[in-house]
Amino acid sequence: MSFSSIKLTELVEKVGNIPVNLFNLLSLMEHKTNVPLNTDWLIFKENDDTVLLETIFKEYGTNTSLQNVFDYLLECESTYSNLLSSYLTQYRDQNRSNDDLFNKYGYNLKNLKQEPCLHREQEQELIKICLKRNYKNNIMLIGEPGVGKTFLIASIAHVLNLDIYYIDISSILSGSKYRGEFEKKFHNILNEALTHKKILFFDEAHTILNTGNSDGGISGADILKPYLMRADFQMIGATTIDEAAIFVNDKAFERRFNFIQLDELTVANTKEIIKSKHQQIVDWDPLLIDKIFLYLDNTFKNRNYPDKALDFFDFYFSGEQLSSFKIDEIEKVFSLFNRMNNMLA
Repeated sequence: MSFSSIKLTELVEKVGNIPVNLFNLLSLMEHKTNVPLNTDWLIFKENDDTVLLETIFKEYGTNTSLQNVFDYLLECESTYSNLLSSYLTQYRDQNRSNDDLFNKYGYNLKNLKQEPCLHREQEQELIKICLKRNYKNNIMLIGEPGVGKTFLIASIAHVLNLDIYYIDISSILSGSKYRGEFEKKFHNILNEALTHKKILFFDEAHTILNTGNSDGGISGADILKPYLMRADFQMIGATTIDEAAIFVNDKAFERRFNFIQLDELTVANTKEIIKSKHQQIVDWDPLLIDKIFLYLDNTFKNRNYPDKALDFFDFYFSGEQLSSFKIDEIEKVFSLFNRMNNMLA
């Protein structure tokens, strides 16, 4: 959470008829950050700090951020300064610990800074609405590999500035040798996400369901279900059309998930995406571009757009930068790309 993004007027409005003093404002921050205020703050509970706040408003304006308020107080030679410094240190330490846990088993999709998805406007709007819902605010994306499920969520995380953590189930399993280890790790991740309002993203979400019960422990599905019952917990899953039946047929999951299907993009839409990422091809001969897509269609029937096209053009422009080949050597490019994908030219 960035204190710069929280406007003081927003907190003042939420206080309502409660006296607008510093203690009450920071009490609201306690709720937002999940870091408890030290009991030493209680000595200020009855204080009328309106003069101090009026000074801050005059200095920075009524729409200033909480960060500016903190900066102002930290510069003051007062008890406030010492208490606030201690509180912010506690907040940073706690958040560093939380991030360490999430980063151990995954990463923050927001940090990928993924550009907005083209030709997924309807799906993006549905996801935004579902994330805003008070109840049934969990999402299951359904689509074949390569249609852009993870890319779409990374894009939304960046555009909306959301902490959405990709969690790799295999990394949790890899260090779980003894009975109950997976269960404990999975509980810890879910608890941290719940406490600190992080959204979790699980690709191939169907793998969670039976994970953990092979050694007689509790399955991932049984661990997850109580969390899904809570309105303050959010997760996004991604799975294939075949595997989605597991979630749809389980009433507990069916009641808690919004199911959004992502179909494969058309060749025409994929061409626009490629041109937006690699603007050099705008000047290419359209017949050459058609030839490349025909090659992709015929050679990689088991892969989907836009993934196989993004993969090919990334390969091509990387090779071009290294002078490995030129555009008039497209057959050579096809041959090398085949070899890289373990296929005979």
